[in-house]
Amino acid sequence: MMVRSGRARLKGLVAIATLMLGPVLSACSSPTIDVAAKISSPAPNSNVKVGEQIQIEGLVTGAGITQVDVLINNNTYAQLTVQDKDKSVGVSNFPIATGQVPWTPPTPGLYALQLIVYKGQNELLKKSEPVLITAVPAGEQPAPTPETPAADAAPTPPPVAAPQPAPGQATAAPAPGNGAANGGP
Repeated sequence: MMVRSGRARLKGLVAIATLMLGPVLSACSSPTIDVAAKISSPAPNSNVKVGEQIQIEGLVTGAGITQVDVLINNNTYAQLTVQDKDKSVGVSNFPIATGQVPWTPPTPGLYALQLIVYKGQNELLKKSEPVLITAVPAGEQPAPTPETPAADAAPTPPPVAAPQPAPGQATAAPAPGNGAANGGP
């Protein structure tokens, strides 16, 4: 029978504890931050006019962001990168402000806008949900969507029924100058 010394037993327990708790402790020491990417303008399902410039705006948050690509119909339209001083570590807040990504729809049709977020040397972090917009001819008035009625459309008032005389009550003749009383239609 072999008897272990107290020191050997302690080394064995430390080794087992390290194997069991190692993954848990390493996960606690490096918290992960979710990356979020969203286009804020133009609004989803909006109509824009062909030949008229719009601004693509949005916000990306997370850790280690070094580059954001703006895609139009799955083609890279613009690449935005962090400043040189931040390239090695990236940033956690990456706004896409007015004036950074102007775009003019060239032809009528449906367009999908999307953000692709990278860290380091092109390591993919996140893809935003695509924002679909419709480009309409410049001279054409965009059709209102079911959620948004036309701006110049006045609400239709409910029909008003003419009062009916009570049984046995006389009816009044039209006032002079109003239609049938003067031989009009």
